[in-house]
Amino acid sequence: DSGTSTSISRGLDYAVARGAKVINMSFGGEDSSTEEMEAIQRALASGAVLVAASGNESKNQIYFPAAYLPVIAVGAVDQNDLLAGYSNFGKGLDFVAPGGEDAFPTVLNAIIGPTYDTSPTPTPAWDQEIGTSFAAPHVSALAALLIAQGWRDPEGIRLRMAQTADDLGASGWDERFGYGRINADRATRTDVAPGPNPYQGGSGVLGKPFAYPNPFFPSQDPHTVLVFKARAGLAVRVRIFDGEDRRVWERVLDPNRVGTTNELPWDGRSGQGDRVGSGVYLVVVEQEGALEYG
Repeated sequence: DSGTSTSISRGLDYAVARGAKVINMSFGGEDSSTEEMEAIQRALASGAVLVAASGNESKNQIYFPAAYLPVIAVGAVDQNDLLAGYSNFGKGLDFVAPGGEDAFPTVLNAIIGPTYDTSPTPTPAWDQEIGTSFAAPHVSALAALLIAQGWRDPEGIRLRMAQTADDLGASGWDERFGYGRINADRATRTDVAPGPNPYQGGSGVLGKPFAYPNPFFPSQDPHTVLVFKARAGLAVRVRIFDGEDRRVWERVLDPNRVGTTNELPWDGRSGQGDRVGSGVYLVVVEQEGALEYG
């Protein structure tokens, strides 16, 4: 029921070492941890989809690890698609999924699932539960279904979910429902064309990023510098895509490393350490739900 940053980091590394493609984290707290963030970076570099519960304190605050930018943050809705009274919400929320409602769950307003009766000896049992911890696995399961269909890039999987989600609340992304309640039927149907990209750039929060040199010729100079504006003191996610829209590199900068104007060096190597080819690359900068491209 509880764990330290060290045990969480070891759990992530354990999952990555055994080839996990989806990692569900139905736990959380208010405090971030460098140790956890580094483990999440390693999991992300392995290609795993990371999903976590937003928290059950009815707060306008996403708990960690869901609040880390690479992680898909999931809140909970009830059987009527209303935000569950306990569900945390706010900037950084990606999706909502069924999590149940009410202090006394019933089969109509709870998540029914396997558990263990520990008295007098551990025995498999079924129980009725509520919480964002039970909403997050819906998103993890959908990620696994998409991977089974051939999807590989975690960001592509997140985007497919966003483009096929049922929009709730205010039109588009909002702090209470994120991009909406996931719709597994729409997301996995090959006859459903993706909707418009719901990620909103041009928000004024970020300045348009650029890189120099770009085009990039690593055989001549193996280094380039990424330049972007952001809100100081807030975490930033920076990604680089090649001409075929394949993500080749990613970094998440801790809040204490982010200023108004930022320069980030790149050595021309992919996340796997391979030297990339010459060409034009796309830089994507994300901060608190706002994206800019350059």
